[in-house]
Amino acid sequence: MRAVLDRWSGPLVALAGGLFVAQFVLRHPPSQDAVSNWLLWNALSVAQLLPLVGLGAALAILPLRLAAVGAAVFLGGIAAGFGFYPDVAHWLLSTRGAAQHFYLTIPVASLAAGLVLIAPGAVRKWLALPAGLAIGAMLAVTTKLTDPTLHDPMVPRLGVFVGLWIVGAVTLTLRAFHRPWFPIPLRIYASWLLASGLLYGGAALFAKPAAGPLPDLASERAVSPLPVNPDSLFPTFDQPGPAIPFDRERGMP
Repeated sequence: MRAVLDRWSGPLVALAGGLFVAQFVLRHPPSQDAVSNWLLWNALSVAQLLPLVGLGAALAILPLRLAAVGAAVFLGGIAAGFGFYPDVAHWLLSTRGAAQHFYLTIPVASLAAGLVLIAPGAVRKWLALPAGLAIGAMLAVTTKLTDPTLHDPMVPRLGVFVGLWIVGAVTLTLRAFHRPWFPIPLRIYASWLLASGLLYGGAALFAKPAAGPLPDLASERAVSPLPVNPDSLFPTFDQPGPAIPFDRERGMP
């Protein structure tokens, strides 16, 4: 019985989390509740989930004791992110274009997850702990940045729930159904995470500055440095026009 439970614990965690999200959304329709709308479109967005899936996959291929320590460090990173959110946001704010892209939290989390997945086994053991810390902190900062209520305690609770749910379900499932060929697709996934993090972060850092306001042509016309004589702009009817030669034989000009 225990062996069956260990093998199916990952799918059971995934199913339980999905049922909780479904009943929460049904009880609080997104069109009427800002927290439910945030849960669907921010906390469960693809960009937010990809680094969490990467961290879960990395913990799944680590030794059991190190994976447990990595999960604890991930929790510590979430707590640190909530606790030091103003300092982290101020530090990331100094980066160009960061404010328009969630302070680069998603690119940082994607790069951390991609690095720990693509690294060789000996190096992965050393990268797992700082990567878990970074991904947890970025999850907390993103939750605070996207909070539509600014004060509802349900938002950080749901943010922590989503992080634990995704990382736990992926870790337990991949560990229970591990196959020798798992490192191949995981490295492909890691390359994708690294590429998306670099592209998204680079696009934010090197974004073109916003265009300035258009010049006020009316004010420029009002302070024109050259005086304009209105009599020279339009001909007057009291002045004779240029003489036109007349052909007497044809009776026409």
